[in-house]
Amino acid sequence: MKLLKKITGLPYRDLIGKHFKNIGILPEDDKLLHQKKLSELFRGIDVKPYESKFYDITGEISYIDTDIKLLKKEGEIVAFQIISHDITERKKNGEAIIKSESYYRTIFENTSTATLILGHDAIISLVNTEFEKLSGYSKEEIENKKSWMDIVTEGEKERVRSYHELRSMRPDKSPNNYETQLVNKNGYIRDIYVTIALIPYSTNRLISFLDITRKKKYDIELQESKTKIDIAMDVAQLAYWEYDVKVDRYTFDDQFYGLYGTDVIKEGKTQMSSVEYAEKFIPPEESSIVGTEILKALETNDPNYFG
Repeated sequence: MKLLKKITGLPYRDLIGKHFKNIGILPEDDKLLHQKKLSELFRGIDVKPYESKFYDITGEISYIDTDIKLLKKEGEIVAFQIISHDITERKKNGEAIIKSESYYRTIFENTSTATLILGHDAIISLVNTEFEKLSGYSKEEIENKKSWMDIVTEGEKERVRSYHELRSMRPDKSPNNYETQLVNKNGYIRDIYVTIALIPYSTNRLISFLDITRKKKYDIELQESKTKIDIAMDVAQLAYWEYDVKVDRYTFDDQFYGLYGTDVIKEGKTQMSSVEYAEKFIPPEESSIVGTEILKALETNDPNYFG
């Protein structure tokens, strides 16, 4: 009765003796719901607690959890007892959580980065569409069926497992970013850069993946090319140097120094100004020639100019 008084704002004298349908706080569909539950009670059906709506004193929709029991005296039904609890706050919090989950799930699903969520046990519980594309597995094939270790290369399993276990014990000691290798459904190996974060108030991890396979291949090819150039220059006795006009600074390699019978160790550096270069390596009678050729190289727009 206290709850009913609080809900309606009416004094007890205006509530006692009133039919529940005539108090004016129930939406039409809930009037029918309560009537149905009472009818089931009178027919001997056990009615479990149930939820329903009501209009509060401000006219807003609120929610109650109701438990109805028959009261008997000497085997005769003399009344029924209704115990209700206001669950509006719980209900609204639940709806807010559902909306929040829907909001973040939408972001998770539509991000352009391959992303997954896994638990403390390393089992993958959720993946987005981009991860399906990266791994070749469908959601049905991977969610709650495969672990984080199942999709990395054999040589990476131990390292990835140790990071995962360390994150559970000492999150500050486990790297949040690192490179590893993923094996997709077709057996192809992808070089990936992962970013891992613990989800607040849980032991779950959010992992995003950046496919760096092409970059790694390019880096390897670039290094191989540089090595070949270095070998070719060494064989051909070619020297390499650069000149930064803005700061008047030459940069030389060992091959260059070698042409003058010295090396980086003896000189103690790989860079020097034009004045210092001229004093150390250019005979006085040739300084004007060198100066003219350098000026021509700086003024030309021909990328293939060879003085």
